[in-house]
This record gives sequence, C-alpha cells and structure tokens, in this order.
Amino acid sequence: MSEGFSQFGFGGGAGDNPAGQQQDGAGLVLDLENVEAAKFDVVPAGIYDAIVEDCEFKTASTGSPMLVVKFRTQVPEGKPGYNRLFFNNFVLNHAFGLQRLKAFLQRIAPEYPLTGFNPQAFADSGVVVGRACRIRINIKANNGQKQNNITEVLEGAPGGASSAFFGG
Repeated sequence: MSEGFSQFGFGGGAGDNPAGQQQDGAGLVLDLENVEAAKFDVVPAGIYDAIVEDCEFKTASTGSPMLVVKFRTQVPEGKPGYNRLFFNNFVLNHAFGLQRLKAFLQRIAPEYPLTGFNPQAFADSGVVVGRACRIRINIKANNGQKQNNITEVLEGAPGGASSAFFGG
C-alpha cells in the first residue's frame, strides 16, 4: 500500500505489503467518518470541446443494457469546465436511447455501420476513444442540487480548432 493511503486509515507504508501481493480486501477496515462528500462545481451551460475518453457496455441497475461514454473537456486551464469528466449513458432498450446513440454514431463515428450494431463489440473496439467532439451541457436540478447533464454530442470543431467554450 502506498504511504498516501495512511490518511484514510489503511495503514502506512511499503512495509505493509512487502511482496507487493494483491490484497483480497477481507481484512480491510476503513474509517470513513471524516471523509468529505465529493463536490463538483457546476459549469455554465454551453457547448464544450471534448475528447471521448472511454466507452463501455454495461448493464444499468435496472437491468437495462447501456453504453457509457466518458468525455473529458478540452478547456484552457483556469476556465470553467477545465479538464472535467462527463458521462453519457445511452440506455438501449427504448427509442429515445437508440435515437441518441444513432446521432452520436453519425456525428462521432460516421464510418461505423448502423445495421447489425453490436454495442459490446463497439465498446470493445475502442473506435471512438480519442475522438474529438463537442458536448452540449445544461444544468438541471437533482434532489435539490444543481448538476450538469450532457444533452447532445456534436461533431468536433471544424478543422480540429479548439473553440473551448461556445456559451449557452
């Protein structure tokens, strides 16, 4: 374990696991009393340059199949939205999710065939990872808290130029 984990009640240094063996977690006990809740600043609504960082096929907690696409904003340091991660879940068992997925594919991977689409094979191929795009972000309330939401994925900026933030 690394020394950085001692602040979380994991013990301390390299001597805790001298052989570097994988831990099974059965004996792991954490003190979470003083761990602060994660906080994410809401970024202004608008269109942000981004890169597709990951794409995974998963099953939602409801049992629905979905593609989870992770985007990282490409905004200059010090500007709202700098280096932020956003997630877009394309739930694949209803028309709205399929419509959103089709639009995503046509804009970000237009060469990918729409017929015989296999979401697991698509995710495993990594074909969209690293592709430039723009994401339209809005602000919505969730349990009384403001949070960002991707409402649309657009083609990357023309000519690959970084426009960073287009405003809302």
